[in-house]
Amino acid sequence: MQTNLTSAQISTLSGILTSGRVAARAATKEVAVKRFLAIAEMNGVENAPDLLAMTFEVAKPTVELVKKAIDERDAAITADAQPPAEVAPFAPAPSQPSPGLARLRAARNAEELRRETAAAAAQATALAPLVGNPSARRAALELGRMAEPKPSRAAKAPKTEKVEGESARTKLDTTATIAAVVANPKQPGSRSHARFALYRAGATVQQFIDACVAAGFPAREAKADLSWDRRKQFITIA
Repeated sequence: MQTNLTSAQISTLSGILTSGRVAARAATKEVAVKRFLAIAEMNGVENAPDLLAMTFEVAKPTVELVKKAIDERDAAITADAQPPAEVAPFAPAPSQPSPGLARLRAARNAEELRRETAAAAAQATALAPLVGNPSARRAALELGRMAEPKPSRAAKAPKTEKVEGESARTKLDTTATIAAVVANPKQPGSRSHARFALYRAGATVQQFIDACVAAGFPAREAKADLSWDRRKQFITIA
C-alpha cells in the first residue's frame, strides 16, 4: 500500500499499539507496514490503512487515542472474566493439649499437620504465578516438599506404560479464541514480557502467533508461550 510515512515513523506507531514493546526500526518500509497492519489487526483496529495514509503529525495522536480505547476495552473484558475471590471461613485456634494427651495424639497430629501443609502448598502454588513473585514461588516449593510424606524403601512406584499416540504436549487449536488474559506477569524488559503484551482477549490463537512473528519473534516461542501461559492460567483459551 502507498504511504508517505517513513519506516521509523511506522515503527513508532507500532510501538504505541504495543505499549512500546515493538519500537525497533524495521529493515525495510514494506516490513514496517506489514508489521503495523498485523499488530493493528490483532488489536481489532479496522481502519489501519487509513492511519498510514495520514501525515505523521496526525497519525501519532490518532493511534494514541486508539490505543487508549483498546486498553479500556481489554481491562473491561478481563475484569468480567475474573471469578470473585473466595473468603476463607474463620477457624478458631485449637486449645493446647496436656503433655500426656499430646504424646497419645502425636501420630494423628503429624498426619493432620501434613494435610494442612499440603493444603497450604496447593494454595501457595496457585497464587504464586499470579503475583509473579519469585519468593512466593520458592515458598510454594518449600511447602510442597514439607507436605510430601517420607517414601518407603520397600514400596516402589509402579511403572507406567506409555500409551501409543499419546503426546506430552496438547496440540494447539489455532482457530480457538483467547477468552481472557490476566495482567502481564512476566519480567519487564524480557522477551516473554514483550510477547505476553501481544495477547488480546477475543483474538484467535493463530492471530497471536502471527502478531509475534510480525514483531520479530519465532513462531515456536509463541506456541510455547500459549502452552505455558494456559497451563499457568495466565490466559484462558475457549
